[in-house]
Amino acid sequence: MAETLLKVEGLGKKYCKDLRRSLHYGLSDLCRELVGKSTDSELRKKEFWALKNISLTLKRGECLGIIGRNGAGKSTLLKIISGLVKPTIGRVSVHGNMQALIELGAGFHPMLTGRENILINASVLGIQRKYIEEKLDEIIDFSEIGDFIDAPIQSYSSGMKVRLGFAVALHMNPDIILIDEVLAVGDARFRRKAQLAMNQFLAKDKAVLFVSHNMHHVLSITDRVIWLDSGCVRLEGETSKVASAYLQDSVQHLEEADSKNQTFIRSNEAKITGELRVKSAFIDCEDNPEGRSITIEPNQTRLRLIIDFECEKNLEEHFNHTWYLATTAGDSVACSVIRDAVCVKKGDVLRREMIVEMPPLHPGSFVLNYSAIQDGAMMFDSIEKIFSINIAPYSKENTEFGMQYDRMTQGAIDGFGVVQMQIKYPDE
Repeated sequence: MAETLLKVEGLGKKYCKDLRRSLHYGLSDLCRELVGKSTDSELRKKEFWALKNISLTLKRGECLGIIGRNGAGKSTLLKIISGLVKPTIGRVSVHGNMQALIELGAGFHPMLTGRENILINASVLGIQRKYIEEKLDEIIDFSEIGDFIDAPIQSYSSGMKVRLGFAVALHMNPDIILIDEVLAVGDARFRRKAQLAMNQFLAKDKAVLFVSHNMHHVLSITDRVIWLDSGCVRLEGETSKVASAYLQDSVQHLEEADSKNQTFIRSNEAKITGELRVKSAFIDCEDNPEGRSITIEPNQTRLRLIIDFECEKNLEEHFNHTWYLATTAGDSVACSVIRDAVCVKKGDVLRREMIVEMPPLHPGSFVLNYSAIQDGAMMFDSIEKIFSINIAPYSKENTEFGMQYDRMTQGAIDGFGVVQMQIKYPDE
């Protein structure tokens, strides 16, 4: 049986919404500890549970994923496990060395160079200087920092900090690595490189606790997944089953939000003329009539989109329907432009139906952003997240199709640059 490297038992963390009360409660809890009394586990006024009754184990050779919406408690859990935050109740047992990649640039002194920070990190962890000096060239090569290794950390970009932090953590020979969305920062090529490195790390009988919103990364790396919801464990088990349930819940959440709020989030307000404004939009689908979110199989590539416009003035003009497909983290994946011409009167409602041919996509959540761009720099309208598209996890029926995706252009799969998707009118 594989050795348990990390064990979390009955973990809970309370926070207070009121600063004054928070200071009072903190002092009160400190006094209780000084006289040997346990911390009060009952909620006091203005308090809430950020985490409640969390238990988990992590064994050698295992990668455990933590998923959940923003505010679910994922980062708080990692901070408690790494020792940055003290739990209210429960205990964390760690057997072996642990490295944490939780916050961008955490553990680095901004005024010191990359090289100096590497040596200081090694000293803090009790690693012999001779060992780290032998690994120094490997760390620099992996991080792709180059000559910037002798520049102050404060001059690094966010991607450079992530690359160096990941390289340092990997080469410090830890037994456990805690990772919070590190693969969401930096360019796609390094993300793939980091993913391969994690697979090699796990093959050495190490362990990884991995937090991410990217379902492709979760599905390809983790063995098990814990789904956190409002600070509690919603579901735990095999990665594909938990990821599938999470995506279905995400779609339901989006559909409920759509039914309650039909307003649109507009971007580039200064450039919007408003002469032709989006009134309504929906995906034409029998399973989801007049909805703006949909879940599709990886091998389902065609969608019919319908947009209704309100005309604020008489128009006779050419313009472009411009579409951008992006991940929920904001990484652009694909784009397309289709030309249109209108001749309408003020007060008219103009309907446009368009067919979108999706590029190859791994399971996960994506959004379509839309702009109606006039000739020149101005726009009729510009909508963020006008449609939400969830790609379901691979099933037995489409696993072979997913393997074909892996051999195709990585641009469409991992956001490796922006690729072209096809948009056309139904009669074309």
